[in-house]
Amino acid sequence: MLSEYAIERDKASGLKLIPLKKIYADVNFNCRGQFTSADIVELARDVAAKGLIEPIIIRNLWATEEIQKKQGFEYSLVAGFRRYAAYRTNEAEVIPCVVRHIDNEFECRDINAVENLQRKDLNLAQEAAAIKHYYNANWTLKDVAEHVSKSTGWVQIRYVLLGMPAEIQQAAGQGYILSQDVLELNKYRENRTEMLKMAGVIRDARKYKTGVPNLTHSIKKKDYATTKKTRTRLEIFELMEALRNATKGRYAHQPMEAGDVISTQGNSLATSVLAWAAGEIDSFTLHTRIREFCDLIGVGYTMPEFSKESLLNFK
Repeated sequence: MLSEYAIERDKASGLKLIPLKKIYADVNFNCRGQFTSADIVELARDVAAKGLIEPIIIRNLWATEEIQKKQGFEYSLVAGFRRYAAYRTNEAEVIPCVVRHIDNEFECRDINAVENLQRKDLNLAQEAAAIKHYYNANWTLKDVAEHVSKSTGWVQIRYVLLGMPAEIQQAAGQGYILSQDVLELNKYRENRTEMLKMAGVIRDARKYKTGVPNLTHSIKKKDYATTKKTRTRLEIFELMEALRNATKGRYAHQPMEAGDVISTQGNSLATSVLAWAAGEIDSFTLHTRIREFCDLIGVGYTMPEFSKESLLNFK
């Protein structure tokens, strides 16, 4: 509940005090997306004690919004979704509002974007979502940058992210894909599969804190059978992904006895992978063991294309 001080402050604000039950809040409209009560606990406590320092922005419902009107709503929330949610959490009856006369969705999204981008707590995906209506309207980088008081480079990164697969945008929202990753991933724009693969490498590296690989590293198409060296993180991640894809879902179809053998051989293979990554065994030996393991579980495995001279010298 709001404190007496908060209630009196709201009344003295000179703003319209609109019943919350009259305001329709479409969380899918807001660039922040959906959030839980836990996300606004601190704000709810603050407004309960002090009242609202900055009002929310609402508009009258349009004639076309008949469904909302039948549900008893008179207004639609344009900006201030967290503040609105905080008042609901506090079981307040009314909330201080600025009522804007707006007749199109673009202007609503414009207000929402400018207001939200003034704050510092948006993640990369939310920032991209905030300017998506400019992106859809083909605004130039310069025009958007001037309009929202950001640099053209800032806008460019978010424009690029908006053109990427939903999986990458989701990872950006979770904090696993950062601004500097977006332009690197965009180098794979002609190959969606490769882009998703590299994004998965980055996501897993940040999620499990193993260190993000250098995406500009070029993998050679041919390897030497006798090569022994400490592998780059990207090489290790690529091999691990290949192993996961090759053996995915196979264990469940094996009888118990075979499963025991697979488990033993799988542990041996994992050891071989680590030895290869550390430069203790060569490429040919490792891939031979992978092929033997795949034969055991009944899937095919294609050996890499080794150079002929290295195979001739292999002992």
